[in-house]
Amino acid sequence: MNVRVKWLMLVLLPLATSSVLAEGDFIQGAKVWAEVCGGCHTFRSQTDFNDNQWVTTMSHMRVRAGLTGQEMRDVVAFLQTANGPAAKATIPDAKATPPKENATPPKENATTPTGNAILNLTGYGGVDYTQTDDRDGEFFALIAPILHLQYGDKWFFDAEVELSLSQDGETDAMLEYATANYFLNDYMTIVGGQFLSPIGTFKQNLHPTWINRLPTMPIGFGHAGAAPTSDFGLQLRGALPLGEVRSSYALYVTTGPELISEYEDEEFKLESIVAEATTEDVDKPVFGGRYTIRPFRSLEFGFSYASGVATVTGVEGWSGEVHDEEDEGDHGDELVDDHGDEPVDDHGDEEEEGGHHGGASNATPIFGESARSYRVAGADISWTWDSLNLRGEYVVSTVGATDHGVTASDGREWTAWYGQATWNIPKTRFQAVTRYAEFDLKSRWTYGLNYLLSDKMLVKAAYESDPDDNQVLVQLAFGF
Repeated sequence: MNVRVKWLMLVLLPLATSSVLAEGDFIQGAKVWAEVCGGCHTFRSQTDFNDNQWVTTMSHMRVRAGLTGQEMRDVVAFLQTANGPAAKATIPDAKATPPKENATPPKENATTPTGNAILNLTGYGGVDYTQTDDRDGEFFALIAPILHLQYGDKWFFDAEVELSLSQDGETDAMLEYATANYFLNDYMTIVGGQFLSPIGTFKQNLHPTWINRLPTMPIGFGHAGAAPTSDFGLQLRGALPLGEVRSSYALYVTTGPELISEYEDEEFKLESIVAEATTEDVDKPVFGGRYTIRPFRSLEFGFSYASGVATVTGVEGWSGEVHDEEDEGDHGDELVDDHGDEPVDDHGDEEEEGGHHGGASNATPIFGESARSYRVAGADISWTWDSLNLRGEYVVSTVGATDHGVTASDGREWTAWYGQATWNIPKTRFQAVTRYAEFDLKSRWTYGLNYLLSDKMLVKAAYESDPDDNQVLVQLAFGF
């Protein structure tokens, strides 16, 4: 066998290997569960889900946490042991299998395979009360159902919709992500659709209410900050073991982000970057990647970077006309809003000045603006020692200047970072949490005390202070 044939076999054999060929190892699964699954959230009970639900849940975490296919099967084997001796860690075949006689019936209300598919509904939610210094107290409610669909051992689909109810009775619905995932082999997964941004770790892994240790997100890391929240495109991601060292990667290409400009003092300036994914401007892509390494069980580093172009698609605080640069005597479409010359503020209570713009904007649409350079970089760290966890994250987004187009202006940079300490008070169900965050020269301290009602439900009480305002927050958070 010549060298070329051997090389082709080494490359193609992993691609042809089906993950259904191997079953999970209980002992190894317990080890991976202990090392990885408690890094972001409290350990869920083995009895939380039935056998099929654990399959879809761990397929989701295989993608999100960078597990190998074998590690995913090992953890499933460990988790399924709580559901009886007949439980197996094998992923269902792509062909429907008739039930065996005298098979153990599923738990009540359990999700079972439909033909050759497994459908599972999970998610999280919360009810908040906030009292600020200069406003009346207000309630806020949120529920975010997550749908998992596994088809055979190769295809996995998931989607999350966030439904929220504000004090004034308005209901908002937002698609957080919707992806199709194809497990190419144990180390590679192709992800397509709208996915949570691989820049940083908070939005990808820590934002659900029952995982986030405080009632609020760090300033600059929400729907209007220095970090993007979701992207639309393609990813290649997976695990990259380095001997005993655990690491993972993500490489992706997405549509370029949209920019919001502001007209103030008779000139334009960049206001924000739209945080959510856009399906437009596919000819102006952004290329990026993320690499995470865990040199020790208790220590993890992550590095993210993306670069491409971005385009202004909206203007806040301006009523006027678009002038065609090729013929200054002609006028384009009129840009008219009802706000006069005052800037429009639609960031809400959580949004900060500038940064990535969240949700629908009141900006007047504008088309045909020149593309600007865009790049975003981030680094994050998490360290756990006994009952103490320390984590931090830094993100900077930069948009270049342009002297072409109606909204021609200088470039702008947005920077955000936070550091957080969580102490699980020994022999109690209490957690003490402290976080300091900065975003574009604005700082915020948050102090919290949590009580764990169960592995997936907790009550949080927090006091938040910044130079502009102070507030007391209480939240009941849950996962399901």
